[in-house]
Amino acid sequence: MSAKDLKIATVDIGSNSFLLLLCTANKNGIVSIKNDVVDIVRLGQGLALNKKFMPEALERAKTTLTIFKKMIDEFQPDIVLPKATAAARIAENRADLLTIGKNLGLDIETIPGEQEAKVTYQGVFWGQKTDETGYNLLIDIGGGSTELIVGKGAQIEYSISIPFGAVLLTEKFIKSHPVSPQDEKNLLAEIESGIAPAIKSISKFPIKTVLAVAGTPTTLAQIILGGYDDSKINGYRLSHEILLDLENKLKTRTVEQRIQELGVPKGRADILYSGAILLRKIIEAVNLKSVTVSTRGVRHGIVADYFLSRAQ
Repeated sequence: MSAKDLKIATVDIGSNSFLLLLCTANKNGIVSIKNDVVDIVRLGQGLALNKKFMPEALERAKTTLTIFKKMIDEFQPDIVLPKATAAARIAENRADLLTIGKNLGLDIETIPGEQEAKVTYQGVFWGQKTDETGYNLLIDIGGGSTELIVGKGAQIEYSISIPFGAVLLTEKFIKSHPVSPQDEKNLLAEIESGIAPAIKSISKFPIKTVLAVAGTPTTLAQIILGGYDDSKINGYRLSHEILLDLENKLKTRTVEQRIQELGVPKGRADILYSGAILLRKIIEAVNLKSVTVSTRGVRHGIVADYFLSRAQ
């Protein structure tokens, strides 16, 4: 490790998943990754209806953060950067989450929606070779919000945070599995109206490439590939036809059948259908035929933001 390299730990505290990245990085990018861990916590359970973290969700958060803190301490990083996203922005009792972190020695910061979009884009493109000839659209479907970011190369041109994600949409509209025609109709109406203002702004840019990050696209690719392999999932192209086929397979199955027959992880099996429809509707709205999956995201972007903010 050179004198300019730093050991950094980032924690992405999302509405559905918590992610821990232990890495070595410098101003030019991430040099090496010691560990990249995901745990499905469902912090956003009941948030759409109650606007508060439920006690059992906070208990799961405490359990996972305790495990993460032990791993962080063993890594002995120079910097620890724990960040919370949409769920913490929504929850009226977000202080309870921050207290859990404080008691563990983790100073959790809540990222504003507009900054989350920026951090996500940086996470995908910082330190990477980029195509400067066309505009990219980056889609980040979280549990509690969806970020849409347009950029050219490493430069962001437009971003917006839409206040719903796979967890919130499922809790609000999906009453049973398999999904009923009425629930599907209500879900589609909410998605179409919710993304319309963003799509109107995005349509001003000639989008050349669409990329998607987070659990929805990576799990859809995992179904096709028969298991999770980062080297195969990162860069995998999901066509519109594949998305429609996967959507139908999810719609017509129970949660348990999605787990057993499709290999969907237990913590994503109930919400993946909503995420899949949302992803497809965005692709259709920008008139493109496919989306490329990236396994990078907010946890990488937190590292990027640390260095880029100090370079200014």
